This record gives sequence, structure tokens and C-alpha cells, in this order.
Amino acid sequence: MAKVSVALAFPWCLKGGSSTWPPVELRELMGSEEWQLRPVQAGLPRQSENRFHLDDACRSTSNSPQFSVCVKAGWCDDYSAGSGYCPVYPAENVDVRLQNGSTQMVLARSDHCMALGGNGSHMFLCPPRAPIAIIMNPKAGSTSAAMWLQLLTSLRRPRALVRHFRNNLAKGELGISEHWLFGAEGIGGRKRLRRKQRAALQQRMLFEVLIDGSTMRVAEYASKILLPPGWCIPCCAHASGRLPVVLVRNPFRRVQSWFRHKWLANKGKEPYATWAGFLPFLRYMWEHRSDANDPNGFWKRVLKRPFNMLDAARPSRQGPPPMKAATTGPIPNKFAMRLGST
Repeated sequence: MAKVSVALAFPWCLKGGSSTWPPVELRELMGSEEWQLRPVQAGLPRQSENRFHLDDACRSTSNSPQFSVCVKAGWCDDYSAGSGYCPVYPAENVDVRLQNGSTQMVLARSDHCMALGGNGSHMFLCPPRAPIAIIMNPKAGSTSAAMWLQLLTSLRRPRALVRHFRNNLAKGELGISEHWLFGAEGIGGRKRLRRKQRAALQQRMLFEVLIDGSTMRVAEYASKILLPPGWCIPCCAHASGRLPVVLVRNPFRRVQSWFRHKWLANKGKEPYATWAGFLPFLRYMWEHRSDANDPNGFWKRVLKRPFNMLDAARPSRQGPPPMKAATTGPIPNKFAMRLGST
């Protein structure tokens, strides 16, 4: 996991926010019943046809209702829950220990403000408690940053959801009870939401919960629970009144990280599942950058999203084994020129 040291750059985040942030108008929106219930009434999070297919229109940022916020400082912006597709791991011990000794829940994804596959429009991640607007790139510290942004939104509610889910499992029940979800500890709205709407949300929240076929138990490290959309890190359209921040990473490190996490020791990725296959993997990636050379859609489906900054890659400072793999054997001329460019 990439390290992201952002807290020291923004000392107000350590004090729970400044005296002027968030603005009253934004604070009222985030604490309102409308923010919690209108996305649910709109059917968020929508149940994707294929949870691995990023082009699914059910993951579009345009699916969420827009909330216009105008403050006395003179700026306006549009806020929403984006796609409303915000999964967390249900296992109690899936967290990370921070430098101050505390632990923090790991979010499974944080791309609900991104226009995946051309669906909707890109939006910023805009936590309520900090005047920043974040754009993240996959495999560029996105997991670490998402945990921090969730902390600046609400970590208590996702943790309470996981505890409730696990307590139900201990009693032999799979799911989120209606009494809890639509009560004071959940999102509320029992009277405003129709029975079908409540039942649909309960069902969709378990869309990525998987059952281990051998033990008939929940596969905790493969399963995810979808948060109620109002609990997602808010999205904003224009970053008005905020400091825009883009998280980037050394492109070669990014490629190396993707290979290590998604391809290394993965039998389904053979013959590219070892460090010996890293060089052929890079060559294959380079050769399939254009649609003309990619009749099977390999680049578009698998590589384009994590590797779109490869042109600037400079692996000269990287250590073995990826550096050794990338500097031994034949590398396509164009690729070698890019890697060695200054």
C-alpha cells in the first residue's frame, strides 16, 4: 500500500476542522434527511450487471441526485453521492494501523466520483470536514487517501455497519436488519421510504457479499458491503471553496504495483504470473496500447486505466526484481526510449 502523508500539510484536519469550515450551508446539507434519502429513492447504489465491469452504466456518477450549495462566501457547487457505489470489507480485522497507533477501516473502493467507462462526469472527492477536493488515480496511494477522506467524512457509521452485519452473522442471520438501517443508528427515513425502497436497499447493500461454497460461510476477504449512498465520501462538481489536490505516483512504480497485486502469483494470469514474466508483460502492454493493435480489447479492458501515464516512466531508480526484469532482454525501441528519457 502506498504511503500518503497529507495530514501534516493540512494541520486543521488534526483538530477536527477549522472554525469556518465546513460552511453552515454545507454542514446543514450533509446532516439533512434529504442527503440520506434522496439517493436511496433514486435507486442508489444500483445493482451492477457485472461488478467487475467498469463500463456498467449502473456505476455512473449521473445516477445520483444533485444538491446545489451556495454559501455566503460567494461560491456555489453541486454535491452528490456520485455512483453511490461505496464498498467496505465486512471483516473486523481488515484495517490498517496508523503511525499514531490507531487503526482505521480499509475501504474497498473509492472511485464513486469518477466517470468510469465514459459514464457520467468526473467529480472531486470532497470530504465535509476539510476544504480540499481530491482527484485520485488507481494504484497511486488511492487506498490510503480514501481511508483518510472517509475519516474526514464519517468512520463511525461504516464501522457500526460492519459490527451490525457481524452481530447478525453470529446469530445466523445474513444481512442488515430494517429496524437498524432505517432507525436512529442508520440512515433513518422509515416513514419516508416505501417498503419496496427499503427492501431494495437492504438487498443491494449485499450485492458483493460472497458465500464460501465449501463452508457455506461469508468469504470475508472476498466480500464487500455497500454503504448507504449518503455515507459515501461526498462528490462535488467544481471544487468551489476548496483546494484542488491530485494524487499521482511514479509511473513505473504504478505499473510495478499493479503487476504485483493483480498478476504476480495469479494462476489465471500465466505466463505473466512471475517476475520473469514482467518484461513480456511490459512488452505486451506496450504493443496493445492502440485499438488498431488490440483486436481483443486487452489494453482497453485491462491496462488503460492503471497505466495511462506510462509514457513518462523512468525506472532507473527502481530496485530489483522489477528493475532487473525491465532492463534485461530485448525491450521494444519505443518503450526503451521512453523509459530512458530525461
